[in-house]
Amino acid sequence: MITKASNCNGLVCMSFMRGGTLKTQKPHAPIDGQPEAPSKSARKRAMHELQALGEALVALDPARLAKLDLPERLADAIAEVRSMTKHEARRRQLQFIGKLMRDVDADPIKDALEQWRRGGATVAAKRDKS
Repeated sequence: MITKASNCNGLVCMSFMRGGTLKTQKPHAPIDGQPEAPSKSARKRAMHELQALGEALVALDPARLAKLDLPERLADAIAEVRSMTKHEARRRQLQFIGKLMRDVDADPIKDALEQWRRGGATVAAKRDKS
């Protein structure tokens, strides 16, 4: 027997599936003006982006890395991953760096990396013209 509630009015909707199993669905719209939390996929994309930013920091030369004024714990984790040779240990350390990046404002870091990347491209373009 399949039945569905036709009007949920912001409450949890219930329906019965075959076999008499009760199925509940959460409402799609936020209740009482509460902001909707980001989806799990959106949170994972943001975490992967932070981990990729951490990988870019690992690839950065130490002089430029020192200019970024990173927290000590993050700078230590980056220094530690540079000495790792085992793939799995390096992967775990990069994930840890991504976790530490959650507590850091990533926008200034992204801006600095982008500026250095554009500056390097400009220098290379000038060198190629010569």
